[in-house]
Amino acid sequence: MNKNLYFILIFTFAFCSNTIAQDTMKTSVYFEIASFELDKAELNKLANFQKEYGTDEIITVLINGYTDDVGSIESNNVLSKNRAMEVKEQLGKLNFPISRNDRTEGFGPINLILEKSKIIEQRRLNRRVDILVIYKLPRVLDIEVKAKTPIEPEITTRKAEAVVKKLDNTMKVGDKVIMANLIFIGGRDLLRNEQNPDLDVLVKFMHDNPNHKIAILGHVCCVNAGLDGYNTETETRTLSVDRANKIYNLLVSRGIEKSRMSYRGLKGDYPTGYGENADRRVEIQIADIAE
Repeated sequence: MNKNLYFILIFTFAFCSNTIAQDTMKTSVYFEIASFELDKAELNKLANFQKEYGTDEIITVLINGYTDDVGSIESNNVLSKNRAMEVKEQLGKLNFPISRNDRTEGFGPINLILEKSKIIEQRRLNRRVDILVIYKLPRVLDIEVKAKTPIEPEITTRKAEAVVKKLDNTMKVGDKVIMANLIFIGGRDLLRNEQNPDLDVLVKFMHDNPNHKIAILGHVCCVNAGLDGYNTETETRTLSVDRANKIYNLLVSRGIEKSRMSYRGLKGDYPTGYGENADRRVEIQIADIAE
């Protein structure tokens, strides 16, 4: 049996047979030709991943090494394993939680599948290690957050505080609310639960108040002021914007007009003071109320 298929089947069976709610966080690092040493940029990517993977209970970590199709299968099998081991060693230096039950494997070369004009780029992307962190989804948060974010975040300082109001028709322009369950998975623009009741409450509010327009403000945890979070799905440092855009698109899919909403990312500049999970959030601000 193909080695890749064997491990896919093993892990698919193991995870699908587990009744615990799970999710997977993934990132990849890339290597130069015939090398298993990471350059500075890729080491920085690992450091960012270590900071942003979250504090949820990790079930297992998979570190999968690959090569391009140049060279013999035997040499590439060894190289892919060396790349995986190098990543494991670097994660260990960063105190990333890796247990004896986790898997570090080399899967050898990845064959070309694209047209000839993209061979060089495809081979570059195939010289990589994928890191997959499978972890247990926590219970839906049940907290009341008092924000430390400004009413006008673009022109005021981090020290300014906003009064967080209940989401209802007594809110005025500039008022905002943190909805405690619109919380994201670390390093991703994926909600912990896209069917959570807070999203339903927000949709109902928009339908019940057709004259209201809102701004969706995205936030991240665990970064210095002025920096955005690293999105491990897109491999871009746009995480706060991506989270705000996620809520925007979910509301559009639920029938809310685009003209009534805007979104922007506020990076990691406005922590709540209630910990990392609470900071992986969006806030809803009343932007306008038509007469």
